[in-house]
Amino acid sequence: LFFEEDREVARVLFHQVLQEQENVNSTFHNRVATGEERTCDWYTTPLFGPTGETLAIACMALDVNESKEAVRSILFKTTELETILQAIPDLYFRFNIEGKVLECKTSTIGELIYEPEEMIGNYLADLMPENIVTTCMTAVHKACQLQTNQSFQYDLEVNGELRNYEARVGAQSATECVVLIRNITSLKVAQQQLEVKNAILDRYSNELKRIQDISSNSFIKYRLTFAPLFQEFLEAGKEIFG
Repeated sequence: LFFEEDREVARVLFHQVLQEQENVNSTFHNRVATGEERTCDWYTTPLFGPTGETLAIACMALDVNESKEAVRSILFKTTELETILQAIPDLYFRFNIEGKVLECKTSTIGELIYEPEEMIGNYLADLMPENIVTTCMTAVHKACQLQTNQSFQYDLEVNGELRNYEARVGAQSATECVVLIRNITSLKVAQQQLEVKNAILDRYSNELKRIQDISSNSFIKYRLTFAPLFQEFLEAGKEIFG
């Protein structure tokens, strides 16, 4: 019944029950009739005679193999989720359909205008500007009602700095959803810089095309006219390409 490595532990357990005359519980790996190894919780209690002497030990073994596996699976999933949340910048929220904050986590210091514990239990309408609340709650309602992912972007001033955020909303049920938010300020700035550089390149590309359209006989005439343009183009090139 007991594996060899557990036999001494079981003997000590039963001896403890006899000596101390009290209930003792423990967990063992047991071999069942099919030959399988199962995890069992053992509950042992002494049985007393008329004069108080210990006559025997009553044992009950409860197969908890599935429940132990279930607990391990839940712990693994919980750890896995925590790892994912730590890897996802920058904010995690769980809302109900009324906008109440049920859970709040952040992987980046300084991304919240309130501490997480100050937000939990409060409503989004009491924490954020009205325009953000309206946009967020529209996405929350759609996610919960349609059971589809939603996304939106918003701007928020945090610690005196205007920041850009992208939020993704996923429904957990018809009444609750998860919102993952990342700070995209750097991305926005990079996009704006790229647009400016592209605009500069387009401008000079058009001007160079005009020059190419000028006949060789006329080019000398217009050389002085375009000289400042060439100088400006070279300076812009240094700024863009380094």
